[in-house]
Amino acid sequence: MLAVVVEPESGPRELVWRSADGEVKRQTLNAAFKSNPSALVAHDVDQDGRLDFVVLVPYEKIKVLRQAENGAFEEQDVAPPGGSADQPWVSRADVDGDGRPELLMAQRNFPAGRGAQDRDAGAGRRRRGRRRGFRVKEQINGASTRSRIVGAAPLATEDGKVAGLFLLDAELKRLTFTQRDEAGGVAGGA
Repeated sequence: MLAVVVEPESGPRELVWRSADGEVKRQTLNAAFKSNPSALVAHDVDQDGRLDFVVLVPYEKIKVLRQAENGAFEEQDVAPPGGSADQPWVSRADVDGDGRPELLMAQRNFPAGRGAQDRDAGAGRRRRGRRRGFRVKEQINGASTRSRIVGAAPLATEDGKVAGLFLLDAELKRLTFTQRDEAGGVAGGA
């Protein structure tokens, strides 16, 4: 599926997507959504088997476009972990080895990544009194307490498992590599 958020000449922004069979669909988004997105990432946020989208906008909440059973997308604004950012980013990797990718996001100045999907409640959905948000599955720290991670990318093995993560550290101005230690924890590297 190919998707883009567009601003028509008149009216609110739209999500436009094209499926593998070539069919193009459009859906009008909330009229209050006026900011320019910096990223649109396809990800099954709630692990229901339907492709959702995560829209990142500087200084704003994360917009989750959750695909409903009828194929339309429900808009949900979810507070980013640690608050809004001037350069929000998200990456995907199966950090816990369950065969399903998690979202990786920075949390405040804690260095990197959050596996940030919630299989129980779904990001942005309320169920059994839970509030909207992402559940931390794994916390991965940068090389220093001063680290400010602005990106992460997985290094996959031939069988698709994540051997480690490359972390881009804007504060230290370097790329670091982190992987699990023998006890299953996360060990940093240079």
